[in-house]
Amino acid sequence: MNEAKEYLALSKTVQGKKLIYSIEQTEEEKYRSDKENRNDFSFEHFVKLYIRDYIDTKPRETELQKRNHASTVAFFNIILGISILDRSLTYQEKVDMGVGNPEDPVYKYFGKYDIRKITPIDINNYIKSRKRLELKPISIQREITQISNVFNKAKYFSELDSIVELRNPCREYDLDLLKNNSLKREGFISD
Repeated sequence: MNEAKEYLALSKTVQGKKLIYSIEQTEEEKYRSDKENRNDFSFEHFVKLYIRDYIDTKPRETELQKRNHASTVAFFNIILGISILDRSLTYQEKVDMGVGNPEDPVYKYFGKYDIRKITPIDINNYIKSRKRLELKPISIQREITQISNVFNKAKYFSELDSIVELRNPCREYDLDLLKNNSLKREGFISD
């Protein structure tokens, strides 16, 4: 009852009307964009949905919260821009695309992959491409964790069976790729 009175009072002022219509408009825009992108199964699309529903909804009042939000979004942008080996293309598809030498490997941005077709092998290729840039295994593991979070929440963004029953390939990648290879130091105390 009190909410209704506040809403009515708000709707009588010019500033209140602007606020009400802007909130309704953003909800309408959200619904419209969801409807338009219903057939978009790219990993990038699901990352945007994840950021919208799980990252942007967190409060950003303090400087630390603002910084955490910005770093998380930047982190996802880095993940989306990583080129990994596209092993799904056949020889004929490479010829049709006009690739110079069809025997050469073709790379694709991770964000452009169809989320339904990402396998543990693709995650392994992601890890290998990051290791080539000499990133530490713990940094790569953080990226894999963020990718895994998107896979875990993807079922909440679509009612389609192919998304609801989607398996998380981040749980099945080759753990040896991120094994810590540094030498263990042993110290001895001498008398």
